[in-house]
Amino acid sequence: MASIPSDTSICCLLLNSMVAAKVCLHICATGAQLFSMTPPNARPDPKERLKPTDPELTVSWLHDLVKGILCSWSLAEISVAFATAHESAISKPITSLLVRTHSLPDFDFTASTPALIAGCCMCVIGAAVRSHCYRTLGRLFTFELSIRQDHKLVTSGPYSIVRHPSYTGVW
Repeated sequence: MASIPSDTSICCLLLNSMVAAKVCLHICATGAQLFSMTPPNARPDPKERLKPTDPELTVSWLHDLVKGILCSWSLAEISVAFATAHESAISKPITSLLVRTHSLPDFDFTASTPALIAGCCMCVIGAAVRSHCYRTLGRLFTFELSIRQDHKLVTSGPYSIVRHPSYTGVW
């Protein structure tokens, strides 16, 4: 005969599913952002590249910095959700290190807030826009300013609406 689950086991199951949902949202959003910030093609040949300006030189290391921050933030959010859901001697220091819990005593760190869900959806939609731009430009899409062999002006797809639609997808 099957036993009736206790209130504690139902709460644990619900809490674990909330954490799983939050983890999935963070993985999707972070993956979408990393995809959007990764060049789809190899670097152009040196003879095709134009001399970069100082701000353009900054962009290359800035991408790596932002990727690192995004991954760290997502990992911290996931860690706090797990630590909150599974309180132990180890989880309390993790939570207190990553979050000022005394200033947010009633906040549920395991829940997926509407802002988180909306933000994750925007990240995935942005990655889809960026992916469409990658496909439309094909091998002409590079992160470095260049004039490729057989270079042409693309005015189809999203480029028929906006000059630089891929910026919409990443930011």
